[in-house]
Amino acid sequence: VAEIEFRVKNLAFHDLTPKGTFVPIGLKSLLGLSLKFIPTPTNFIPTIVYKQALLPLFRQIRLAVKFKDENDAYNKLIYIPKPDYIPPKTHAHIEKFMKSTWNKACNANLSPRIIRRYNLNCRQRTLLRNLKGQKNIKIVQTDKNLGPAIMLSEQYEQFCMDHLSQCNTYERINDIPLAAIKNIIATYHTALCGTDSTLIEDSQIIIHGLDSSTPSYFHAFPKIHKTPMGCRPIVSSVNAPTTGLSKWLTFILNPIAAKIQSYVRDSDTLQREIIQLSVEPNDIMYTFDVENMYTSIPIEAAISAIEWFLQQRHNPPLFIQIILTGLRIVLNNNYFTFGDLNWKQLVGLAMGTPVAPTVATLYLGLYEETKIIPICRTSLRLYRRYLDDIFIILRPTPEKPFVFNELCGLLRQTPGLTWTHKVHTDQAIFLDLCIFRHGSVYATKTYQKAMNLYLYPTFNSAHAPSTKKGMIYGLLKKYKAQNTLPEDFHKISQALFQRFLARGYRLDTLRRLFQMSMEKLSIQSTALPHFSRRIPRQVFYKIPYDPNGLSRSQLRATLALDDLSAVLKEENIKITICYQKTENLGNILVRNKQPAKLPSTLATHVVQDSRVE
Repeated sequence: VAEIEFRVKNLAFHDLTPKGTFVPIGLKSLLGLSLKFIPTPTNFIPTIVYKQALLPLFRQIRLAVKFKDENDAYNKLIYIPKPDYIPPKTHAHIEKFMKSTWNKACNANLSPRIIRRYNLNCRQRTLLRNLKGQKNIKIVQTDKNLGPAIMLSEQYEQFCMDHLSQCNTYERINDIPLAAIKNIIATYHTALCGTDSTLIEDSQIIIHGLDSSTPSYFHAFPKIHKTPMGCRPIVSSVNAPTTGLSKWLTFILNPIAAKIQSYVRDSDTLQREIIQLSVEPNDIMYTFDVENMYTSIPIEAAISAIEWFLQQRHNPPLFIQIILTGLRIVLNNNYFTFGDLNWKQLVGLAMGTPVAPTVATLYLGLYEETKIIPICRTSLRLYRRYLDDIFIILRPTPEKPFVFNELCGLLRQTPGLTWTHKVHTDQAIFLDLCIFRHGSVYATKTYQKAMNLYLYPTFNSAHAPSTKKGMIYGLLKKYKAQNTLPEDFHKISQALFQRFLARGYRLDTLRRLFQMSMEKLSIQSTALPHFSRRIPRQVFYKIPYDPNGLSRSQLRATLALDDLSAVLKEENIKITICYQKTENLGNILVRNKQPAKLPSTLATHVVQDSRVE
């Protein structure tokens, strides 16, 4: 057994336990690596794993050949995999090479017997094993990705209960009417398909996994950057009964939201728009923000806003009512659990459900489309909103000298919402961009919060080398696009280099990776597009990653994947070895779902609620 030596300079760990509490020694050296750190797997990957991974690869190849002339674009929101479908065998010469690859896997020993090298030392591995069995300690991620924190289990429970005790927002109930909700959704889907047969295929997501669905559950991130410490509430609804319906509604409503005049998809879209805008002498930049948006939006007002948008698109009245009924089912059944306690959210949008951001976008969009933009149009040089954040370039005119006060008054008319704003003379911060004047045009550069700790995977984390390489290239590509001025790109690239050094990367390794990324970016910026080039369809050989295991080149040679790739080239199919991440520290140590039993000292008054909207 060998241990990899490395040094990480920016270990991030927060001990939130009460003063005088005993915590295991050396906790910072382990958790400070970040919860995304992947320990080296303790055992070799057995040959059977490599062998069994070939079966889904062969299935992908047969599917790719069978459907090579069809458009394989699909919407991830409503996509339902069909693992039971068995594609027919493909061309004989391809099947021959697949059989050869299978035989090589059966006869090869793909588990090398070498000395294992671990990226955690003996003491850290012992500490990790001990932490897995600790029930009185709670390890949580902090808000703003400021690193992991440790709390006592009872302390964390009280921390969450303090938030849930807001009686105007949450209500404690005896039971969640899970069966009734499932029945309502199943009935809704049946009625939907009976109304319009064209919706049958896309709406299957509504009932997919409905029978095995479970209630949402509550957990929270401590806001350690606040004094006193705040709470970031999170409701996980991945397996909730309303999630499928919520995804389908998002699929229906997203195209409408994207056509709102204020809509901006992301900072990249905004950046491309801003740099084409010229500076005028009277321009003033403003940013607006909503306080506690999701829990402040009145549900019926939001549904009325969506009804207005659906009517503008001349949808049939029956279809409009179907959509509104589905929204009421999702938004009025905001149930979740915390331990063995059941709760209902009383006001606002359901946190964690897929359709909530789209509903919020459309709710504010109604006031923008009917009041704000029409009334202030002559003074608005730019008005863009991303959920609850607004960026405005305003130009007061002699005809409207107090247009800003008028705009603020219009925003305050949105029921339930409280706004804050900032005036920016030289530069404005919006999303992850700093927008500033540069001569006669607007320019941008990357904005990063001062509290950001840049907890990238450490040099020795058991991530695949391609992941680390791709992360550096991806960040540099993003920075190059965001920074209008070359000196700003150079400055943030240097900062990125230093941040990876602080995460234990070797100087020579970083230089090589940065040089490769810069050369690739340079080639891409000067290369002409090849419109006639056929993009190959990728199929993936998915295996777990083990830094002590076989390399990509060894796998390709042992399994004769290059021979198979050569045959598939004529079908425009490319085989890619795809490494799957093994468990990281977060997967091993963090339990977001609270255990079923809470201390009796946390008991509160129970309100019986059997209503299902």
